[in-house]
Amino acid sequence: MFKNALQKSVIIDDKAGGIYRTAVFLAFLFYFISCFGPLRLEFDSLRYFAIEDCLEFGCAVNSGAAKDFLPYGYPVLLLLLAKSGLLKTFFIAFVNGAYLLCSLFFVRKIMGPVNRYFLFFIFLLFHWTYIKLFAYPLSEMQYLFFSSGSLYCYFQFRKNKKWLLLFVSFILATLALLTRTIGIALIVALISAFIWDNRKIVISKQNRLLLFIGIALCITVSFFILMNTPELQHYASAFFKDGIGNTHMAALFATHFREWGQLILNIPIGKIENYFPVTMVGLFFLIAGILAFCWFIYALFRLRSFIPAIVTIYLVVYTLIIFNWPMYDPRFWMPVLPFIISVIMQAPVGDYKLKKLFTPLFVSIYIIAATFAFGYSLHNQFNKEAFARSQAKGVYRNEYEMHFFGKTLNDTARNVDAGVMKVLKRVD
Repeated sequence: MFKNALQKSVIIDDKAGGIYRTAVFLAFLFYFISCFGPLRLEFDSLRYFAIEDCLEFGCAVNSGAAKDFLPYGYPVLLLLLAKSGLLKTFFIAFVNGAYLLCSLFFVRKIMGPVNRYFLFFIFLLFHWTYIKLFAYPLSEMQYLFFSSGSLYCYFQFRKNKKWLLLFVSFILATLALLTRTIGIALIVALISAFIWDNRKIVISKQNRLLLFIGIALCITVSFFILMNTPELQHYASAFFKDGIGNTHMAALFATHFREWGQLILNIPIGKIENYFPVTMVGLFFLIAGILAFCWFIYALFRLRSFIPAIVTIYLVVYTLIIFNWPMYDPRFWMPVLPFIISVIMQAPVGDYKLKKLFTPLFVSIYIIAATFAFGYSLHNQFNKEAFARSQAKGVYRNEYEMHFFGKTLNDTARNVDAGVMKVLKRVD
C-alpha cells in the first residue's frame, strides 16, 4: 500500500511530460548560453582568485591571500585552468555546468527512478539559486560534484561490496572537505553509515574493544586536525561562539527557515521586499519555510526504508550544522538541494486526484517564476550597462564599466579597485 502511494507521489500525464522535456531542453540551452556571459564577481570569488594567484606566483606571508581561511580546493581548480591556458569565463562556467550535470546523474542513481526524470531536472535547473550562481567562480558546484560522487560510490559499494568503491568514496569526500569545510558533514555521514550498515558485526563482543579504540582514535585525530588547520579553527569559533552558544537561537533558526522559504517558493526574498512591506514578506517566507521543512522531515521519515541510510544521515548532519551556522545565505543549501527536492517529490500523498491536479499547477507556477529569472539573467548578461549596475548589487560597478567601456559611466565615481581590474583583465 505504501509502495503504491510512493509510486503516485508525483503525477504527470504524457502531454505534460512532453512540455517538461521541452522545458528541460530550453534550460540546458540557457545554461550553455550563460557560459558566454561576462565574469560574475562577488566577494568570495575575488578571494578565490587571490588565493589562486598566490599559489601560482607566490605572495607575502602576511598578505590577505596567504592568511585567508577559505579551503584551497576551488583555487586549485582555478590554478589547473590557469596552467592549461583555460582560465577564462567560458571555461569556468562550462566546468560548473559539467559538475552540475554529473551531480544530478549521481543523485538520480542514488534516489531511484520513482519520479519522472525530466520533472526532477525541472525542479533543479529552474531553481533560482542555480540560475543565478551557475556561472559564478564559486565552490558550490565543485562541492556538489565531489559530495554527490562520494555518496554515489558508497551507494554502489553497498550494492556490489567492492572495497575500491568505498576507498573512492572517502577520497571524494576528502576532496569535498578540501573544497568546502561543510564537507565534515559528509565525512561524519560516511563513517556513521558504514558503522550502521555493519552494526551486527561492529557491536559483536569480539569487536567492541576495536570499536572503542577506533572512536577514540577518530576523536583524537579530529582534534589534532582542528587545532592545526586555520580555516577549521575559524569556522569552529564562529559555530560555537555565534551558533550553538548564541542565546538568540530562535532568531538564528528563523533566518534559516526563511532560507527554506526562498528555496521552496523559488523566489529570492530580496525581489519581493522591493514591492511589499519587509516585515510581512519576512513572515510569509518564514511560514513557507517552516511548512516546507516540516514536509521534508515528514517525507524523510516516511521514506526511511527507501532512502539509503548514508543519504539520510548526511542530510540530517548537514541540516543540523547549517541551522546552527550564524550566517545567512540560501546558497548554503545548494549542495543538498537535489536530495531535498528528490525527497520532497517522493513524499507519499493519500489523495491521488488532488495530487494529479496540484502537480501541474505547482510546476507551471514554478516554471513561470523561473522564466522571469532566466529572462532577468540573460538581459543582464548581454547588457553591459545593466550588468555593471546589478552584479553583486553594483559593488563592482566602477570596475566593470572601466573594463567594458574604458571609463566609468557614473559621474560620481572616484575609486577603481586595481585588484578587481586585474582579475577582469586576466579572466574575462
